Amino acid sequence: MAIVRQASARLAVLSDPYSDEAGQSLRTVAERLYQERRRRDEYFPVGLFGEPAWDLLLSLFIAGDDGREVPLDEAYRVARVDPEDGPALIDRLIDKHLVARSPTRRNSIALTSHGMDRLSDYLADMI
Repeated sequence: MAIVRQASARLAVLSDPYSDEAGQSLRTVAERLYQERRRRDEYFPVGLFGEPAWDLLLSLFIAGDDGREVPLDEAYRVARVDPEDGPALIDRLIDKHLVARSPTRRNSIALTSHGMDRLSDYLADMI
């Protein structure tokens, strides 16, 4: 029975990634993960645990919940990458169909529906 309840709760969360199912939304999980990563920077040298693509995906997920695209300068900042290295990171994520440039604002990006689905699945597994 517990497996059925867990599966039902996960389906509910996946059907509405921003719901407050089981006391936490997928956004809450994404925010917690991003904040934990920033907390490490208080104790260890910045860049020691580099996963800029992951930091960026989490930030784009949160921004998507706010209904906004992320300007490239903000994307580089949240990913903790130098603006000279940032375009290569963005291009890799675009090539994997996780991120797309805004059709209306060329200097902004957002998660694709594929990126949103993949991240939602991952975050739902953590609940």
